[in-house]
Amino acid sequence: MQKELAQRLLAATLNWSPEDIERYSNLIDNFAELKYDEYQQYRPGSRFVEHLCAWLNQFEEGEEREIILQFLLRNLTFISTAEMHRLIETVYPEIVLPIFKSQTEEILRDYPSKEPLKDLIIEIIKDKSAFFALSDGARIDVFRRVARLDHDQVCVDYSISQIKSTEMLSKMDSRVNKKDPEKKVLGLFQDRFEHIFLLDDFSASGVSYLRKEGKRWAGKVFKAISDLENKKILDASSKAKIHLVLYLATDKAINRLHDYIKDYCGDRNYEIDIHCIQKVSHVQLSPQEDAIFRKHFNDNKEIIADSHYKKGDMTNPHLGFDGCGLALVIYHNTPNNSFPVIWAGENALFPRVTRHKDVR
Repeated sequence: MQKELAQRLLAATLNWSPEDIERYSNLIDNFAELKYDEYQQYRPGSRFVEHLCAWLNQFEEGEEREIILQFLLRNLTFISTAEMHRLIETVYPEIVLPIFKSQTEEILRDYPSKEPLKDLIIEIIKDKSAFFALSDGARIDVFRRVARLDHDQVCVDYSISQIKSTEMLSKMDSRVNKKDPEKKVLGLFQDRFEHIFLLDDFSASGVSYLRKEGKRWAGKVFKAISDLENKKILDASSKAKIHLVLYLATDKAINRLHDYIKDYCGDRNYEIDIHCIQKVSHVQLSPQEDAIFRKHFNDNKEIIADSHYKKGDMTNPHLGFDGCGLALVIYHNTPNNSFPVIWAGENALFPRVTRHKDVR
């Protein structure tokens, strides 16, 4: 009964004919049941279709509502919990393990006599690696179970205590000494971590990860490296390799980060590599869609364009933070790089919770 009522409400909102109802209602219901209803920022008991009706009602009846619905059906990318888990599950076999194998091959070129110990070398490199989440979206608990890592190798935050860092280093030594008690390969490695992995779920602009504010560096990557240096997990004189692993990212973010990393590492001993599991593309708006999105932004400008939003390019703010132009929703929240028409306003389709709020 609730499903039928929602269908009738949606049909009335869009003035659908019986043919339209047959064409669209099952499609929308199926997407809602498979994905959209699980959106974690919906209030308890609410569902996608009721949000869709309220969202559509803010646009002009008739052609405008039809344009916005067609935009949604063509372009929306919703990453469900299950899909995010699948992305995370590919990080170790597709990114991390090949890094370990590549280093092993380099070692064996210099020490061909160690070939029979190839598997042991890979295990030692794994033991001498540490993994840090850059946000709770990294779901590093899922990653740890897939990769079968020890708890002390994995941290839910890059800002750790001195006690934790001491424990990580001590347990690293215990692991490798236990696996190689006769010191057959330990002499091939430094006495600190070989690899530091920084994991996160998504970047569209790269701004929050690494940037310059005047002459000073800022962003998650800068903060993480600085904190790990202070806690002796990283040593500026060591040869540790740093890996930024993003489950989802745009070419814009990756290219910007490459440029900033080149500058940042210019006077440092670190190498920082960027790895991405799945690329996300921007959406090109039609003139009609662009006009609707601009109007929505202007009507909601005060709640969208806060001081954090203004750190990005404001040339076309109706396209999302830094003009990224995405139609992306992630099961736990909607990135501000997505079109504000999706996530902002009293009747937002996928209401967004902002991590950084201006003090008023």
